[in-house]
Amino acid sequence: MLAEAPTAAKAPAGVPATAKQLVFGSYKNPETAKNLAAQMSRLLNANVRVESFHNEQGVWYRVATHSYAGKVLSILQRVADRHELAYWLLTPQLPNSNSGTVTPGERVPPPPNLH
Repeated sequence: MLAEAPTAAKAPAGVPATAKQLVFGSYKNPETAKNLAAQMSRLLNANVRVESFHNEQGVWYRVATHSYAGKVLSILQRVADRHELAYWLLTPQLPNSNSGTVTPGERVPPPPNLH
């Protein structure tokens, strides 16, 4: 079950207005989220993190990339599409947004390249 994805009118300071996160799901169980983050990190060869998200339904654990824009965002989307991964794009929230509170969580780094 996925939590409703909040959106913001503009990105936080220091993040380009066109920046988006790829979000792969929101879960009530933090271990489920952590396992998916590790899997997505391996497939995308990018950092994927688990963020805790508090809303009227309680605490959720969202699996998402960092905020990216431009070419990097396009590359991540192409890789996700090639692997047929389900995701949605989320504009980073403003810290004082009334749609919920996102707390950055544990980052799951990509595996080292084994060339």
